[in-house]
Amino acid sequence: MAVTLACIGGRAAYNLLQQGALVAERLGPRPTPFGDSQPVFRCESRSGSFYFLSRHGEHGYDCTPSFINYRANVYALKDLGVRSILSWSETRALSHNFKIGQYVIVDDLVDETVSRPQTFFEHKGLGHIRQWPVFCPSLRAALTRTLTLEGCEFTDRGVYVCVEGPRHETPAEARKYASYGGELLGQALAPEVFLVKELQMCYASLCYVGRYAEDGTNYRPFEDGRALDERVERQRATAAVERMPRLLERCAEVLPVTPGICECESSMTPHLAEGIDLDWRTWFESNPKPPTPPRRAFIPYSNTYGIWAKTKYPKEAFGLMLRVTSVEAQKWLTMQTGKQPGARLATWYDPDIVAKFPWFPKVADVMRTCKDAFSMPANTRYNEWTNTGANEIPPLVYGDVPYNDANVKTVSDHLQEVIDLPAPGGVK
Repeated sequence: MAVTLACIGGRAAYNLLQQGALVAERLGPRPTPFGDSQPVFRCESRSGSFYFLSRHGEHGYDCTPSFINYRANVYALKDLGVRSILSWSETRALSHNFKIGQYVIVDDLVDETVSRPQTFFEHKGLGHIRQWPVFCPSLRAALTRTLTLEGCEFTDRGVYVCVEGPRHETPAEARKYASYGGELLGQALAPEVFLVKELQMCYASLCYVGRYAEDGTNYRPFEDGRALDERVERQRATAAVERMPRLLERCAEVLPVTPGICECESSMTPHLAEGIDLDWRTWFESNPKPPTPPRRAFIPYSNTYGIWAKTKYPKEAFGLMLRVTSVEAQKWLTMQTGKQPGARLATWYDPDIVAKFPWFPKVADVMRTCKDAFSMPANTRYNEWTNTGANEIPPLVYGDVPYNDANVKTVSDHLQEVIDLPAPGGVK
């Protein structure tokens, strides 16, 4: 089975690997157009396999954050077939409301780095990507579920400030970062998170608080009316690290059953519409190949509708829906027609489009069939309709047509008929 999950960790994570806490096979560095990556390991667990990559190398702190080859690391994982990346890193808390050893699933980031390459696409006019949500909501939901099941103390919100390093912050700098909402300090997540977006992968970060940021004092947290002993603080930070292998294993178990509520794998759609190839490896060639047409005709549904359908359709019907809601198909339609998927139905009867793609009216007819059979209830608020994270949109009756086996079969038959249509140009 293909491995689609990877973990990028720091020095503490690699130490666990050396100690045998992670059962792993060393695959070694991976060659990329940006140089060799750090060594990659394939880890095995009861919940499946995942890759592990240590940012800083294999011998202590070989490579400080400012000199990590982030582009090679991210490219290597994409090249291995990874779709989701979990980052694991230590942080320093700007706020004393955080406890040493506490986990934080960060949800926003401030980039204070100054000397790191920020994009794969220097001098190519690509990489203009929206940065919200900063971290993948699907992966964050999986981490939240993981920490809850494991009984860990955590918060699912936190603003991470990524500083250049390797030195630590001054008290004045810490006050500055806190003044605009920063809560945690670290040196690892930028530009890593932005590069992952450019290669259309999911990315989330599980941080733990290892110490407090510099405030010009020797601050000691109080518990039960007394200052917390430094040895207790170190024990809590160590325990947070030692629990990580179990958390990774549990996350690998939880992730496949977590609703897919993100659009990470379509982040480059605007550039695809401008004519770059669907094969991401060609984005780095000097003379990229022309776009390759797909092998099938597809219905241009939105990803959100596909997720919603999963909660309502039997497995067989959703299997067909999934094939026709393919992200790659949406990109291709956008590129060919110059119109965004999800446009109003009339778009698909546009005479210019029909002249170029005679099968488009049939696609629109199927869209109309699905819409009539399973339309949104009139009393459903817009935010309920789009909140796929809830996974429980009001059920029962859709429009004037009851939800039953006969209607599902009708929709399934129409979907299959369109899937079997030949694509333009005689491609079968």
